[in-house]
Amino acid sequence: MKKTSGTGWAGIVSCMAAAVLATACQTTDTATARYSVGTAVTDSLQIGSKQIPLPAGKWTVASHRISPSTAGTPMHHVALVDTRKNAKAILVVFSINVEGANRGMAGWQTLPACFRDDMHFAYAGESVAGGNQACWFINHSPMTTTNRSAQIYRDVMDYVKSHGIRVPINTIYAGYRIADSLDALTIHYYFNPEADGFVPPSATNWRSSDWHKDRVYLDPSKVAYIEKMKRQGADLFEQLKLGFAGKLTAARQ
Repeated sequence: MKKTSGTGWAGIVSCMAAAVLATACQTTDTATARYSVGTAVTDSLQIGSKQIPLPAGKWTVASHRISPSTAGTPMHHVALVDTRKNAKAILVVFSINVEGANRGMAGWQTLPACFRDDMHFAYAGESVAGGNQACWFINHSPMTTTNRSAQIYRDVMDYVKSHGIRVPINTIYAGYRIADSLDALTIHYYFNPEADGFVPPSATNWRSSDWHKDRVYLDPSKVAYIEKMKRQGADLFEQLKLGFAGKLTAARQ
């Protein structure tokens, strides 16, 4: 298994390329206008033919950008924040290709995080480069950004600061990768342990955090929390697969 250091929020490509954006603007299916910053959302989002499930909460779009993947495919990058005080699920960030724009032309690479061995949980599942992919994992992350952080995460921090929304020092997140030969979705759901009664960790650094997999087992209550996240994560995995197939709404009725 591959070990990769964790240094904060997962990166998403955020550079802008005018030529690619011009193509993307013709194929967004009004998603950018529908989910502009400040838009309130509940239950799920619709991006093209895909449905993105959301945990229960009062969600607001904090950032929505379109930028190219490393292969030049235009991608929606969206972040939603739960604006309620002491919310348990506080942030959802996802990246999904713009349908109809260079759709799957270069093939979708596998997600390296699916193969890490330094997280609380990782299920590689299907991980075929250019083919079917369905994997997920549980990790912890400090709620900090630097000038090297992806722009969408800096957007989130600007949004919560400007709206007086308190965020925890550390989060536990469930990450997912679902893809086929045409489309790809990468999504992270961030949860707040402090909303479940845990005290803030003494260290903000990822490796030194009380929530690191090498330390969490010193506290049985943290072990139980991680196990709860695995159960919730497994349920989200099934919902995401339905949404990727465009069947989530029917399944929830």
